[in-house]
Amino acid sequence: MRLGAPAVVLITVIPAFCSDPASDYFEMRVRPLLAKHCYACHTDAKKGGLQLDTREHALAVIVPGDPGKSRMVAAISYTDAKLKMPPSGKLADADIETLTTWIKDGAVWPTTPTKAPQYTITREQRAFWAFQPVKRTEAPRTGKWARTDIDHFILAKLDAKHLKRAAPADRRTLIRRAYFDLTGLPPTFAEVQAFAADRSPDAFARVVDRLLASPRYGEVGTALARYRAVLGRQAQSDRGGALSGGVPVSRLGGARVQR
Repeated sequence: MRLGAPAVVLITVIPAFCSDPASDYFEMRVRPLLAKHCYACHTDAKKGGLQLDTREHALAVIVPGDPGKSRMVAAISYTDAKLKMPPSGKLADADIETLTTWIKDGAVWPTTPTKAPQYTITREQRAFWAFQPVKRTEAPRTGKWARTDIDHFILAKLDAKHLKRAAPADRRTLIRRAYFDLTGLPPTFAEVQAFAADRSPDAFARVVDRLLASPRYGEVGTALARYRAVLGRQAQSDRGGALSGGVPVSRLGGARVQR
């Protein structure tokens, strides 16, 4: 007896959650066809004085329950030499059957409006920096080693926090950083030596430009990301996140290229 009671409850409850099959047919099969082949001309454009955005408008060319008297069926079937829709080409037989069946079954067109969720933007959200109008901000003048306006902004913040800037990188470290950041690979010995010997003001800018134009730019980073994705899919999440190869997934998240 205890096993029988839940079955009765399920039988009586499940239908309450079932949606209307006719509405589902329209939303999943008919509306996509109208949107793809008809809406461009027969919504706001009203070509030929016809709109197909509501059932009331569509009644101008359909007779619910009677496809034979529906001008839409004649148009999409290309049986009328003067009325062929869509003009770009006849629909597939399956699509014609879909629309014909829909009309034959009463041309159900769900009219329940979909209410957009209400969302209020707070004053704090409106004040977020990314939403502010673009305006020019004068860079603070620190009178120190700054070479660009960005340097002045950074130095001003460092001073405000009573922090000292890091010492300038030597030329070997600088070129290695550029190579690892942009290609994931170290420079050759010859490239390091050439940069160290180049004292022109734009030497580093030319290195960066060359790396950005290189086919290796971003190549290794993409490969590592794909490798990590493959390993991630093999992870046994139900066993503490260990990979099938015995490597903890957490080690991948913190992996860095040593520079």
